[in-house]
Amino acid sequence: MEFLVSDFTAFLDDKEDYNVIIEVDKDGNKKTFAAHSAVLRYCSSYFNKTIFEPDISNKSFDIMLRSCDVETKFIFELMILIDELELEELFKQSEIHLIETKAS
Repeated sequence: MEFLVSDFTAFLDDKEDYNVIIEVDKDGNKKTFAAHSAVLRYCSSYFNKTIFEPDISNKSFDIMLRSCDVETKFIFELMILIDELELEELFKQSEIHLIETKAS
């Protein structure tokens, strides 16, 4: 299983064959990610559209990309719902949880 995870991470770092560009965060923290649509769609149906998410920190997004598993997928989808419902405090707590549990 670790072999597959390391291959998956290498695939994320492949900047030659990406087909999606996602900008996250804002102002001085803005970051652009080159990604692969198939991987993103596997993680969430949310990625079946054009994405611009200035309210998602680049650190959280990077962790989410590198930790695409069932738990992370669920947390990220939940965060999208929380954001759409404008539950700001719950969103912040979810973001902190994601960073603390998936940063390694």
